Amino acid sequence: MEVYTSFRLKADVNPIDVIDKLLEKEIGWKGWIFEENGKFYKGWEQSAGNHSFDEKEEISKEEYDYIAALRLIKNKLKK
Repeated sequence: MEVYTSFRLKADVNPIDVIDKLLEKEIGWKGWIFEENGKFYKGWEQSAGNHSFDEKEEISKEEYDYIAALRLIKNKLKK
């Protein structure tokens, strides 16, 4: 016999933690976004042994706006 059940638990979730996870998914840890010549990019630091260099990838305006909105909400929640 198989028995199926569902549980309901109350959990407190820090919204800043959720936003941090969403940002990490989009731009990685310590990533950034920027606009250059009307195009939108996400940037990150690439390690190369004793030194590092910046990398970038073009993203859509929608992705740029989404990441910017996450950062705005995070900053408002921190206040």
